[in-house]
Amino acid sequence: MLIFNQVSKNGICDLSFYIRSGEFAYIYYQESRDIETLFNLIMGNARPDDGVIRWLNNDSLIKPFPIEKRVVYQENILLPDRTVIENMRYIMQIRGFSSKYINNRARRVLNILELDKLFDKKPGELMKHQLIRANIAQAILDFPTVVIVENPTIMLDDVNAQGIIHLLKGINSLSLTIIFLSSDQRLIPGDGVKVIGPVLASKQNREKGSYA
Repeated sequence: MLIFNQVSKNGICDLSFYIRSGEFAYIYYQESRDIETLFNLIMGNARPDDGVIRWLNNDSLIKPFPIEKRVVYQENILLPDRTVIENMRYIMQIRGFSSKYINNRARRVLNILELDKLFDKKPGELMKHQLIRANIAQAILDFPTVVIVENPTIMLDDVNAQGIIHLLKGINSLSLTIIFLSSDQRLIPGDGVKVIGPVLASKQNREKGSYA
C-alpha cells in the first residue's frame, strides 16, 4: 500500500519501508518534529529531499494517495458546540451518507470506541483519552482503506496511552490499515504490529527525492 524508498527529509534519513494493505504499522521517531515531517510526507504536503514515496492499490500506482483515507490529527477537530453524536452525524452528512444510515452507523462506531455512554457530551466535557477516541471515531465512520494517526498519546497517562493502541488494534482487525505515527517512547505496540523506526545510512549518490 505505502512504500518509502530511501526517503530523507529534515531529520528523516534514508528511511525505507513497505506497509501492506490491512497491516497495523507503528512508526516511531523520538523527536515530534520528525513525526510532523513524516506526516507531511505521507499526506503529500511535503516532498522528500531524497528518495521516493509511492501509494499502491492492488499493485497499481495511485497519485498522490488513496481516496479512502482518513486522519486522526493530534489536535481535536470536533466542533465544540455539538455533542459527540451530533459531531458524528454532521461529519457523515458532509461525507454524503444517506440519512437512513447515519444514526445507526454513528452509534455503532461510538460503541466500537467504547463511547456509548458519552453520546450527549460535548468535546469540552470529555477527558483527554475520551476526546482522542472520539476523534478516532470520526476517522472510521466510513470504514476507509487507511487511517493515519498523528501522535495522539503524548499528553495521556501510561494506561490510557496504551489503551489507544489496544483500541486501534481492534479497529485494524476490521481490515482497516492503520499507520500510527508516534514520538511516545512509553508505548508498547505488541504482537501483530509492524514497527518501523529510523534507518541511519549514507545519503550519498541518491537521486533527487520525488513523490510519485
